[in-house]
Amino acid sequence: MPNDPHPDEAPRRHLGGVHATLLALGMIMTTDTLKTAPTVALNIGTWHFYGTWVLGGLISMIGAFCYVEMASAFPDPGGDYHFLRRAYGRGVGLLFAWSRFSIMHTGWIALMAFMFADYAGDLLGLGHGGRTLFALTTVAALIGLNLLHVRRGFLTQAGLVLLVTVGFAGVVGAAVKLGLAGQLPHLPSAAPSAAPGLARFSVALIYIFLAFGGWSDAATLSAEVRHEARGMLLAIMGSLTALMVIYLALNAAMMIGLGPAGLAASQAPAAELMGRAFGPVGKTLIVAVVGVSAIASINSTLIVGARTTYTAVAAFPPGR
Repeated sequence: MPNDPHPDEAPRRHLGGVHATLLALGMIMTTDTLKTAPTVALNIGTWHFYGTWVLGGLISMIGAFCYVEMASAFPDPGGDYHFLRRAYGRGVGLLFAWSRFSIMHTGWIALMAFMFADYAGDLLGLGHGGRTLFALTTVAALIGLNLLHVRRGFLTQAGLVLLVTVGFAGVVGAAVKLGLAGQLPHLPSAAPSAAPGLARFSVALIYIFLAFGGWSDAATLSAEVRHEARGMLLAIMGSLTALMVIYLALNAAMMIGLGPAGLAASQAPAAELMGRAFGPVGKTLIVAVVGVSAIASINSTLIVGARTTYTAVAAFPPGR
């Protein structure tokens, strides 16, 4: 295509399967599930609680398969932008890229930065001005890191994903500790609760979809993943499979550790569970996990947003 970037400037295939999977996992996994779990429990109780999470993951995989096919057939760092441009023309593609650059990505980065600043501000005793400066410094530091070298940003993202996973493992460990100490709440009989109505089930499934959302952003890695089709299949489907296992373990820990009623009524189930098992230190660790997750979300958004903008600008050079 005449408007494609110069070959010397185009992304190179330097990502192995494992690294690409960790990056894709970082684009999907957030601590949103810590807020999603109570809503799911409130709407469906113990009625196929784990099966509903599996169902949401499997439906997400169906959509992800479509992206694997498109990313393999049309590898491009633009991801969604590239697909829309090929299907509907330059105008629609540009509108999508501009909305991401001016509203979607920038707004999300600001939201995550201030969320991290709020948590850190509580620990450090920062006021409004201090939290604003903290948020700006966080974003500037991550931008600088990604500007140093693309692999610095990738390695940082992989490390952040591993840290969040370790934090989630700590929540599972809290339930195990309470179980060994005989401090778990009284659980109802093994029979599941009554089936919810369609409206309640739909609400629960929507929140589960939100927890699994973000896999479409992995398509922006398609021009940098080795082995093209096989690499994209491993990155997207491997990350969703790993995420399903993580979410099932995390939700099982919160359901068992707090009980169905306790989980449904909790505003911060992971913090409550960690507090019961490890005291104030446990709650502080959860705050740290939320902070690391916010940083990972900002970094992954920078990775995705930069690639979308790069592709859009390359297709609309100055003077055109």
